[in-house]
Amino acid sequence: MRRTAYCFLGVFVLMAVATAPAFQQAAPGMPTAAEPSKEVVLDVVADDGHGQLVGDLNRDDFQVFEDGKQQTVSSFERHREGSQPVLILLDVLNTRLASRGRAQQQIAAALENLESAEKVFLYVLASDAAVQAVHAMPENAQTQKEVTPWTRDVRALLDQALRQANILRPASMETESPRTEATYKALREIASRLADFPGRKTIVWVTHGVPLAAANANGLAVDYEQPLQRSTAAFGQAGIVVYPVAQTEGALPDSMVGLSSSATLRRFADLTGGRLFPSDHIDDAISQALADSRLSYRLGYLPPPGKAGAGYRKIRVVCTRHGIRAQTRQGYYP
Repeated sequence: MRRTAYCFLGVFVLMAVATAPAFQQAAPGMPTAAEPSKEVVLDVVADDGHGQLVGDLNRDDFQVFEDGKQQTVSSFERHREGSQPVLILLDVLNTRLASRGRAQQQIAAALENLESAEKVFLYVLASDAAVQAVHAMPENAQTQKEVTPWTRDVRALLDQALRQANILRPASMETESPRTEATYKALREIASRLADFPGRKTIVWVTHGVPLAAANANGLAVDYEQPLQRSTAAFGQAGIVVYPVAQTEGALPDSMVGLSSSATLRRFADLTGGRLFPSDHIDDAISQALADSRLSYRLGYLPPPGKAGAGYRKIRVVCTRHGIRAQTRQGYYP
C-alpha cells in the first residue's frame, strides 16, 4: 500500500514539473520572450520609367530590403478599384502672403475641369491654425456619386474660404515654435480622419513648411525631430502619403542647413512615400497625386527580430521586372 502511494506521489510530482512552465510568470527583472514583430506596411506605386503606371505586378515581382537585407513579403494586395482619396491642403498659416494668391489660382485651375472629384477634398489651414473645409471629407468615409463634380465651383468656394482664412495672424503665431506645433496638430487632425478610408491616401500640402528646429518665445531652441518622426510613422502605417509643394515666392533664405523648412518637406515626402514638388508646380503635384491614386500595391513584411524600437530603418523596394520603378517610403522609425 505504501509503495502504491509513493508511485502516485511520484507521478504527481512529474506532472507538476512538466506542466509548470505553462503557469509560471517571470520574476521581475528576468528576461521574457521577445514580442512578435509588428508588420511594416508599404504602399507602393510602380511605373514604367515614363510615368505610365503598371498594374499587373504580383508578389514575386517585388523585393523588399530593410537596412540592406532582403525581407520576406508576408502580405500583398493590389488596389485598382477606382481612385483613392486625395486631399489638398492650402497652408495659409505657413505660406507667405506673396504666394497665397498664386497658389489659389493654381489649385483652382488644376481642379475645376476634373471629370470626377468624388474622392478629392480641399482644406485650408488658416492664419489662426484652424482647419477649414472647402470641400470636406464625408463623416463615414463613404462617398456618393456626383452628377456634377463639386470642383466646377472651386474658384468661388476657395475664394470664400480664403476670405475667412486670410485673417490677421494672431500674435501667438508670429514666432516659429508655436506655429510649428500648431501645424503638426492640424496635420494629425486631418490624417486621423483620412485614415478611415481604405487603401492609399494622399495629402498634397501646399506650404512654405515648418523648420526642423525653432526658437520659442523665450529664445530657446526647440527640436521638432520627434514630432516629425511620430507623424511620418503614423502616416506611413495608415497608408497616408504626403506630396509637399514647397512654396518659395516671398520666402526667406534658409540660414542653417538642416534647420530649414525645405528639409522638413523633403523628409515628409521620403518617409511617407510621396513626391516633393517645387513652387509653381501645384498643378503637377495634384495631377500626379490623382494619377498615383488610381493604382497602387500594398506590401507587408515582418522586420528582423530584435530591431523593434532601435532607431531609423532604411527601406528599399525593388521591382524585379526590367524597367519598372517602385515608389514607396524610404524608411521608418519603429
